[in-house]
Amino acid sequence: MRQASQIYGFPTDHLTLVKPDGRTYKNITACVGSTSILIEDASLPIEVGDVLRRRLPSGIDEQLIVDDPRYCGEFGGLSAHYQVRYHRSGTAAPAGKVTYNVTGTNARVNVSSHDHSINIACTDTPTVFADVLKALQEHASSQLELKEVINALKEMEQAHGTPNFTERYGAFMIQAAAHMTVIAPFLPALAALLR
Repeated sequence: MRQASQIYGFPTDHLTLVKPDGRTYKNITACVGSTSILIEDASLPIEVGDVLRRRLPSGIDEQLIVDDPRYCGEFGGLSAHYQVRYHRSGTAAPAGKVTYNVTGTNARVNVSSHDHSINIACTDTPTVFADVLKALQEHASSQLELKEVINALKEMEQAHGTPNFTERYGAFMIQAAAHMTVIAPFLPALAALLR
């Protein structure tokens, strides 16, 4: 039942507080919002899990379950009061903050659903490293120079899939600068590994 009285200028309802042990507190003046209730009577023993009942104009008794009875002390001309967060009976309590940390090759998140996906993952080292090595060996003019380039290539291959890959890629490109005509066909495949 809507009442003419008001809390801070807002229309009010009259609620009944029902404690789990059966105690009741009737005729509580309150302003019911979509997710919270403003209650001026700060002397009430409102706790998590309590039920606040109100009668709707249709005659239905609505039950509001207390999730967070936030007490607010007197401040700046406002009297002490409660700002109660609630959920309606028959509905799930709102979830708190949820953090999902998802990692891995086939990582996924399914919330209230079934996973019917199919993943195909290739965890092998790409063949581009072996192809670059073969091309360098076929076209090298100096074994000493080739040794440094091959070492840089192997370090880059070992760093594949790690945070150090970009650094190793740069070191390889510096070592392989004299062999650009040989490795040029492989540059797009190597650059794709930077992602």
